[in-house]
Amino acid sequence: MIRLISTDFDGTIYEGSAEHPVDPGLLAHLAEAKARGAAWVINTGRLCPDLLLILASLKIELRPDFIVSVERNIHRRVKGGYEEHASWNRACREDHRALFEAAQPGVERVRRRITMELGAEFYHDEWSPLSIIAKSAEDADRIHDWTLEECERVPNLRIVRNARYFRFGHAGYSKGTALGEIARLLGLPPAAVFAAGDHFNDLSMLDGAHARHVAAPANAIDEVKEAVRRAGGHVSRRRCGRGVLDALRRLNGAAPLQPGRKP
Repeated sequence: MIRLISTDFDGTIYEGSAEHPVDPGLLAHLAEAKARGAAWVINTGRLCPDLLLILASLKIELRPDFIVSVERNIHRRVKGGYEEHASWNRACREDHRALFEAAQPGVERVRRRITMELGAEFYHDEWSPLSIIAKSAEDADRIHDWTLEECERVPNLRIVRNARYFRFGHAGYSKGTALGEIARLLGLPPAAVFAAGDHFNDLSMLDGAHARHVAAPANAIDEVKEAVRRAGGHVSRRRCGRGVLDALRRLNGAAPLQPGRKP
């Protein structure tokens, strides 16, 4: 029985151009699962306040029990809002600070290379000493290769990619490890956990280590679809939230969604 449902947000359950950016059928399914005692976590690269503003603007009353923000910080639903998982987030900040100090020479190499060879934009903030926005998919692939080279030089350094956006992070703190920590808090094994995602930054929660049941919507990138299939999960023929709903219904033994029909 699934007791913890982890969904990425953008491109997985949220499709801004759709008539219903978050599928009503998925929201109804999540509400029913929560009523039966399951927990829902939105596992996103967004900041927590930004996510909550979007949910409010869409007039979505259902709220996740947990939010993983910036692919690493954990927030738990309490009466009136959300509170930090203090010990996890504190260790996360300290470990990132030490890692980024050690990684600074490599980060500077990447910055110089981008400046000399590409027209990508970059900046730094509290989350990464270098965040990069590539101007094209081809440039993004080159930047991915360059950053992976630097990650091989520094223990625990990883690159977090979503389409043409990149930032550096600590390998011990990812969407996957944060999901594993939430499952630990709830006393749940991977066999009771479901996860769905669509892009590179979701791979850490889709390899079967933290969630035994994994899925990808039809719009997921090929790398995610391959990872989900390797883990024995479901790749839906439906986009975004409808694809996630399709996978959850299959796990519950319901008939697959049929074209043109509501659940």
